[in-house]
Amino acid sequence: MTVFEKVRGKRVDVDYESGDHYVSDYLSESELRWNALSVVGEGEPSSEVDPYDAVALGEDVYMVNWIEEAGVVASQVADFGNSRVTTFLTWPEEGAHGGRGKMVLEGRLTLVG
Repeated sequence: MTVFEKVRGKRVDVDYESGDHYVSDYLSESELRWNALSVVGEGEPSSEVDPYDAVALGEDVYMVNWIEEAGVVASQVADFGNSRVTTFLTWPEEGAHGGRGKMVLEGRLTLVG
């Protein structure tokens, strides 16, 4: 089963321990829309539609990757069976190692709908 088949017709609510909170809609097998429910930084988008790639890692566990327009790369492990999510983010940052800033976010994920 693909991640799109898993979540079709539902929203994916991602509430990170950092306080960041997002809702994602998988629009197709290759495109998702995310919406920030928490405050975003100045000049950062609060919603975006991005192409994604996903791989099933096991039963109810998927790795989902996308690149945002501003160059943010998200690699997310969504464990629907345990309602957990881990996301590695990297973005262009002058002076950082390899010219990229990075962070890891962990939190709870819930299917809504």
